[in-house]
Amino acid sequence: MAGVKTNSRKSKCSNKFLFLGLFLIFSLFFISTTSVIAATCENSSCDQTGDFCIFNSFNCDGICVASSVNSCGKETCDNYLHETCEAVACVPDGSCSAPEPVCGETTNGSDNCGNGCSRTGPACPVPPPPSNPGRVTVTEPNYCVSGPAITTSWTYSDPTGSPQSAYQVQITRTGNFNNPIFDFGKIDSNSNSYFTGQGILAFNTIYKARVRVWNSFDIASNWQEATLCNGPGCTDVGGSWKSPVYAYPQVDLIWFVDGIPNGSPAINKTVDFTDQTIFNGNPNGRKWSWLFGDGGFSILQNPTHAYATEGSYLITLTATDNANQACSRTEGPIFVQRLVPKWKEVAPR
Repeated sequence: MAGVKTNSRKSKCSNKFLFLGLFLIFSLFFISTTSVIAATCENSSCDQTGDFCIFNSFNCDGICVASSVNSCGKETCDNYLHETCEAVACVPDGSCSAPEPVCGETTNGSDNCGNGCSRTGPACPVPPPPSNPGRVTVTEPNYCVSGPAITTSWTYSDPTGSPQSAYQVQITRTGNFNNPIFDFGKIDSNSNSYFTGQGILAFNTIYKARVRVWNSFDIASNWQEATLCNGPGCTDVGGSWKSPVYAYPQVDLIWFVDGIPNGSPAINKTVDFTDQTIFNGNPNGRKWSWLFGDGGFSILQNPTHAYATEGSYLITLTATDNANQACSRTEGPIFVQRLVPKWKEVAPR
């Protein structure tokens, strides 16, 4: 029993030495093999599965661009660090994929390196401006129904046929336009006239106006002052005008027949006419002119009149103020009737 135990110990010891010897032999073989592979595959990298040792390089996305490979076992190849490649800088060659631009246009694209780029077309030819406005005319309103105002009108032409797209009107009372008192600004419109409206201009003031226009290319003409004028205030200096001294007479009238307003008289019946005009300014020098519609007339402020013939008649009154500003108004008709016979009962004889 004792001998058996001794042999068993020797056997176990021998096995240990045998295992240790095999381990040492395998380690030496592995180190030897690794050094060979390291010498062969140094400064290279393996494919994703570790099956091949790649001698060249990878691009920056990690995709193999090499053509020469060498066998590299998984067991050892995975022990090597993959070599890191450096991106090769792209050098722009001056190309651009942007479409060819027309004049005044910029197009966009990219160059050979994928960078954004653009191309700018040549400057477009500048068309000529429109002709200066022609026949610039100022027209005063009917002052019997309006206060100071003006309508400026003109004609338009352009050497290229481009239509009018805008205009601007200025008015001054200083004799020049260095600092116009009214500038209505650029108005986008093809209209050939402009009305100031009420409440802009003052009474008893001399004004001048000028205008310029734009064509469809948004190019402006030169300024052109008014040279023509229509109205009672036009002066002898070009297209200037003077607004009224004060408001024109606001004419109104009424008549009475036996105290009845706007009654219908009989033939040869006296009718009383009454002036109700609103005047401004000095009361001296005011004048009245009545037309009764049957050929009769009067220059009194409040006349009377009798109609000799049956019919209907219109009455017109013209009133003139101290500044010789006159307005008229027509009213009616007034109906003139025959006398109604009066029956008188007479006792028989």
